[in-house]
Amino acid sequence: MAAQAGVPGVKNCGNTCYLGSTLQALASCSSVLRHLEDALAMLSDHAPPTSTSKAAGGGGLTPQLLACLNALQPQPNFAALRSVSPRLLLDALRARAPAGALSAGLEHDAAEALELLCDLVAEDLQAAFACGAWQHLVKQASLAAVLDAAGGGPALASAAAACNGSSALLAGDGAMQQRGAEEGQPPGRAGSSLTGLSDGYNIDSTSSNTDDLVPPVPAPQPRPGSAAGRVAQTDRLLSAWQQHAWLPLRGANAHELSCVRCKHRSTVQLSPFMVLPLGIAVAPSAMLLGNVPAAVDASLEGSLAAFYGYEAVRGWHCTRCCLAASLDAAADDLPPQQQRLRQMLADGGQLVESETYSGLLAAAGLRWINKPCLAAKRTVAARLPLVLCLQLRRGFWSEEGHHVKVTGPVHFSMCLPLPRHLVPLLGHDWAGGGTPAADEPPLPPMYDLRAVIVHLGGLAGGGHYLVYRCLDATPGHGTGSRSGASWVCASDEAVRNASVQEVLKAEASILLYERRTAAA
Repeated sequence: MAAQAGVPGVKNCGNTCYLGSTLQALASCSSVLRHLEDALAMLSDHAPPTSTSKAAGGGGLTPQLLACLNALQPQPNFAALRSVSPRLLLDALRARAPAGALSAGLEHDAAEALELLCDLVAEDLQAAFACGAWQHLVKQASLAAVLDAAGGGPALASAAAACNGSSALLAGDGAMQQRGAEEGQPPGRAGSSLTGLSDGYNIDSTSSNTDDLVPPVPAPQPRPGSAAGRVAQTDRLLSAWQQHAWLPLRGANAHELSCVRCKHRSTVQLSPFMVLPLGIAVAPSAMLLGNVPAAVDASLEGSLAAFYGYEAVRGWHCTRCCLAASLDAAADDLPPQQQRLRQMLADGGQLVESETYSGLLAAAGLRWINKPCLAAKRTVAARLPLVLCLQLRRGFWSEEGHHVKVTGPVHFSMCLPLPRHLVPLLGHDWAGGGTPAADEPPLPPMYDLRAVIVHLGGLAGGGHYLVYRCLDATPGHGTGSRSGASWVCASDEAVRNASVQEVLKAEASILLYERRTAAA
């Protein structure tokens, strides 16, 4: 009979159950493991010989994380497994963390620790790349690729400014600027797309119109071996690194304001996230011992719908409505410049910020009129990550200043589809009850549950974290099956088998879903 497969536990190094549960959860996501392996391999393959040590993941944080995740992979001899010690990883984390974060001997929030870990690993990889392969590749790449990759983080931006002189690279002087001009790039152009968040689409952070979010037209391919071919190959390496500079948990949301009267949308503001915080619907009952029960029908889908729902904003000054009111109040014999503005309004053209138009009107002796209106504010998804980490916020402060915990189950499922009416995408106007757009994909993105982190006890600096994790490979990433999945419950060094029914009844604090690939 084959030995039963299982995973080792994680040693508690003094109130570090938050870290152990986080490591177990990350270890269940094959895309995280593969991402770290590819990133370190890329650093090693493309680093100059003199920077091999620096390219190993500066400070040892990334290799230590990868070592822990590898050690927590399912193994055949379940009974003979030894617990994994996170001591070296914890020391590396505390050495890099801000003062007061992850202090020894204190209980910490698992979601905050996960975000901090992801951010520090990203900084670690960016610093290693900036010290090694970046210096080698940046001299051979196109200006556009260098500027785009430099937006991947502060370490790369600093390296970009230092490489070949900051004026040559960022201000547009010298050989780099000449190369950019030959490629059709305007002088001194800084990349406006949100690096690493567009997932193949260029999202202009200064644009107020998102209807033009279409895949870019592919450029003609240069001949292999030519100078242009070598530049294109280097550009591809920089682009590949851009995708590896952040862990697969990184996504992005956008915040839109839409005028109810004229339907004009404001400037899109993009914000990246590692962990998506969601509220929980609570029951209309009195608080008991600092706890309040979740609503009977509380669900993950309901929390997502509330997060991505509409919110009314009164008294907002819509650029289009204010400009129209200002032009209507003026005389009919407007100067040609103002006539063009009126024509833009009639044609529904794209508008910029109101300060620009108020200055134009003031120069012509016209008064800018602020016309308050009702606007609809909503959050939309600009980029969905490979690993979707959802935090069900079970703690909040009451009006009396007490820390309250939301108890009771919140319904979630093993498979999480994200249709557009539940999680709207940037640039799509279809909402629930409407008609799908012509480019609406036939099937929504599908995510499979990989781990559930549970917090037991109170919230005020106490309690304990445990985690349920799936042992099967993610559908589309391996040979795992969607039905009959194997689950275990890990509480520090203690690991036992768990049923799917037990997992679904858990009072989840953090849920990790992994995106299913097309092959699944």
